[in-house]
Amino acid sequence: MTGKLSLKEAFNAAAYRAAFPEKLANLFVTLGTERIFIAPEIADFIAKNPSLTEKKIEERLDWMKARGSCAAAARDYIGFVPVNHIAMKDLKPGAQERDIRRQIQDAEHEAGHFIVENGLGASPHLGECAADAFATLRHIQRFGGMTEDAAAELAHHAVFETPPPIHYTSAVVQKIRNMHDGGKIDIRGLSLEKTAALAAKIAAAYALDDATLGKISDAFAPVNWIVATDKRPLSDSGKLRDIFKTIAEVMLDNRHDEDIYRAGRLCFECKKTKDMIAAKLPHDAVLYNLRRKMAQHEEETGFILDPALAVDKKRAAGKAPPAPKPERNAP
Repeated sequence: MTGKLSLKEAFNAAAYRAAFPEKLANLFVTLGTERIFIAPEIADFIAKNPSLTEKKIEERLDWMKARGSCAAAARDYIGFVPVNHIAMKDLKPGAQERDIRRQIQDAEHEAGHFIVENGLGASPHLGECAADAFATLRHIQRFGGMTEDAAAELAHHAVFETPPPIHYTSAVVQKIRNMHDGGKIDIRGLSLEKTAALAAKIAAAYALDDATLGKISDAFAPVNWIVATDKRPLSDSGKLRDIFKTIAEVMLDNRHDEDIYRAGRLCFECKKTKDMIAAKLPHDAVLYNLRRKMAQHEEETGFILDPALAVDKKRAAGKAPPAPKPERNAP
């Protein structure tokens, strides 16, 4: 790369195509309305059908906007021609380097859906685990490390988002972090092919089963309800107090279920959560007392926060559930 970090230079679609020619056949990558990569085998069709292509790009951008997504991967059609489309939302002017790094990671997450085994056509959660594993490994290869609260940030989204929490891949990204920090493997020395293979292996081992995801979703449904129906902005201190009070109450009501408790606890570890509380609820007595009870519970039980270690502990005890299986009729 030269000069300022950019998605177009960093995300080398041609290199991906060379490594995975079959999985990335008919690859089409867009950044906003700009076409930043068109596979040679569809280039002539794209050039001769600008209206169809522009319509497809706009459809994908509208789909992303409706869901609040910054990126999307889809096996789609432009006219009658099948394409593997990676669509990225463009950044606003003046974006910081951390924003560009996140954009690159989002692009590699979407590429992971196509490249990694079970990235598409498997259970939705397993597909997200595969894509997140690949993006996390590639982030380490590019930048040498991970953000401090990657696992916690994913838990934050899982607790806040509308069920089911298919993006709760904290155990997967934490396992990769543990491997990297422990020096057990030279992640930066892996080829793209070996990176994809390792991502598939970790995703299969640390994806959560449907029953675990279901009980977490059910437990935190009251939080989802507040987020979705309370018309006050998320910056409102009263709304935030209701949200975090409810998360803490759900955790304490389910303190003997480590899976539910851990999801909430990781949410409280997220920098976004900490910043919200520090800015809006720094001296809230109710929240303070609830968190004091949480700390007491963790001290008494020896609670394990690390989601990957928790899966390892279950596996050692013969209690780890099987990873989600691909759907039989998946495309």
